[in-house]
Amino acid sequence: MLSARPTGAFERRVSLGDGLDLDRITATSQDGVLTLTIPVAEKAKPRRITIAPGSRSDAAERPTAPTPTLTSS
Repeated sequence: MLSARPTGAFERRVSLGDGLDLDRITATSQDGVLTLTIPVAEKAKPRRITIAPGSRSDAAERPTAPTPTLTSS
């Protein structure tokens, strides 16, 4: 019987970088396909920061840029 795929041991090394949760990596193999799940560490995930609106009295004290005007020639 002929085989289109090589048999035997196979090894590949990949550099993954920082910001990954190495303790939660999982691997599954199904139908000859290896699937790695490598979650991002919580500290590396982007986070949302709420910006509170300033008071109106602060806005009145700050200088504003002049409003451009259009003129026709």
